[in-house]
Amino acid sequence: MKIQLLKDYEKWGAGTVLDVAPSDAQPLLTNGTARQVPDDTRARKYPLGAQIENLCVPLAENMTITATPQFIASIEADLNTNDTTPKQQARRIFNNKNND
Repeated sequence: MKIQLLKDYEKWGAGTVLDVAPSDAQPLLTNGTARQVPDDTRARKYPLGAQIENLCVPLAENMTITATPQFIASIEADLNTNDTTPKQQARRIFNNKNND
């Protein structure tokens, strides 16, 4: 569980977010030395009252991130062209040597 210290505690200063066992956190929560924060909170020292940071932004369920492979398709089209300029011929030679 993650907690944020509201007061200095041992070697840790007020505002520090720590990942601790629930049994270690409970006395600190009970006496007001700390407050519980979400488990995805970035563990670091924050100024008291500052907004805490999350480790990542969760995706909505069943969301898939995809990207159209336009860049790769354009390279393939460029290599497969019938262009006879020296630049294009060099690309074809380089490509053929790498495929051997």
